[in-house]
Amino acid sequence: LTMESTHSLDIKRDFNNIRDIEKKTFTLREFNGEAQNIDIIDPYYTSDETYRKIMKIIDNQVKQALKKIIQINNSI
Repeated sequence: LTMESTHSLDIKRDFNNIRDIEKKTFTLREFNGEAQNIDIIDPYYTSDETYRKIMKIIDNQVKQALKKIIQINNSI
């Protein structure tokens, strides 16, 4: 799971020898089923307010992904 689509592309390119890497690499938002606005920007150089907003997005996305991972694991 990555924050930005460019990170996913880098992983797919750098680890193309791993079977099904295309099917195993997603942005966090893609994994959670979102089709648009899949990037979560790096909050490092942003204002405190923007940083908090992005952290809230990340927190919600991680919680959602964790629920999905648990569901997938329980169905195996």
